[in-house]
Amino acid sequence: MATAKHPYIKWADRTDAVFVTLDIQDCQDAKINITEDKLEFSGVAKGSKVAYGCSLVLKDKVLPEDKDTTHVVKARNVVFHLKKKEEERWGCLLADRKKMKPFIKADFDLWADSDEEEEKGGFDMSQFGGGGGMPGMGGMGGMGGMGGMGGMGGMPGGMGGMPGGMGGMPGGMGGMPGGMDMDALKKMMAAQKGAAPAAKADDFDSDDDDDMPELEAADASKAPAADAAE
Repeated sequence: MATAKHPYIKWADRTDAVFVTLDIQDCQDAKINITEDKLEFSGVAKGSKVAYGCSLVLKDKVLPEDKDTTHVVKARNVVFHLKKKEEERWGCLLADRKKMKPFIKADFDLWADSDEEEEKGGFDMSQFGGGGGMPGMGGMGGMGGMGGMGGMGGMPGGMGGMPGGMGGMPGGMGGMPGGMDMDALKKMMAAQKGAAPAAKADDFDSDDDDDMPELEAADASKAPAADAAE
């Protein structure tokens, strides 16, 4: 550890956690140990073969076994998310804020003052592979489903594709039961006009004499003749 180079460090403070980034590119053989008050690291940069190492005595206690205490080795750096044991602002990363001061600076991309935390939300945990992300961000992907509304135009057959169409009624207008011929109907009507009232009654075989005004007129003409005979 004595010959290892100390990495440059960025950190950000939130009420419930701290975010620590070690500036080491293509780190190999990383050895990491996290206790409740210390972060120990050693590793080698792949390209330069430079060995890095540090032992950070933290400002306050963290929860090393908590699921939110995690780390990831990335191409350009090594990133740590440390869950605090007590939810409070630290103000500095190390117990001795003057120690290693040249190597430590604030991560302004992640930093949030106490009055800004609610607006910015928690740290983005998606880079650690947990898929947590910032609360609610994942739900936005569901908006893509609105595109499905275009399918309303694809109703089978379309609006005009009703089977048979409006004019496709079985038999059409001429499909009267029995297939009565129009010419025959016209002849029958002409014959009825030239026939006597009695013939009309016989042709249609009606049982309702009240609906036959011609017969009523005939009965009325016979009545005076009967009176005269008396």
